[in-house]
Amino acid sequence: MSDDSTRAEFPAGGGAKVRLIGRVERQRLAAGTKSDHMGMVLLTPEGDRHVLRLRGGNPFKEPALEALNGRTVTLCGQLRENFFLLDNPPDVVD
Repeated sequence: MSDDSTRAEFPAGGGAKVRLIGRVERQRLAAGTKSDHMGMVLLTPEGDRHVLRLRGGNPFKEPALEALNGRTVTLCGQLRENFFLLDNPPDVVD
């Protein structure tokens, strides 16, 4: 197996806090797996897509994030390998 130098590495405890702005949308996640579900993602103006998770929340259905569907928000949290971890629900910008 070869070393994949393009894979991002993240500290075990998470990284530094970052701030992102983007539009929240409900999308299908993990299609074709046992974890297949509809979840919330952040789409940034730069074209990045981040799956949203609320610390201590349900990873499959989180009402605080679902209420933001279609809204533009400011997020503060930690970028993880497969998702963006929020300590608190985001602030609405629009």
